[in-house]
Amino acid sequence: MTRLRRLSLVTIPSDDRAVLELSERHDLTAYDAAYLAPAIERDCALTTHDKELTTAAIRENASLVSG
Repeated sequence: MTRLRRLSLVTIPSDDRAVLELSERHDLTAYDAAYLAPAIERDCALTTHDKELTTAAIRENASLVSG
């Protein structure tokens, strides 16, 4: 925990409704949709190796960073 606290992590709030809508629309877990929602809201690139999350991001026209 001490090491984690030293990191310059910033948390951002997410729109719960958007998370749930993305979850339902793309059959994602709320956990996965919680990553996609802020990427869409803030127009930030999403990095993932999860196939379903990648597919949902493409369908939502979200930016992706490929690995």
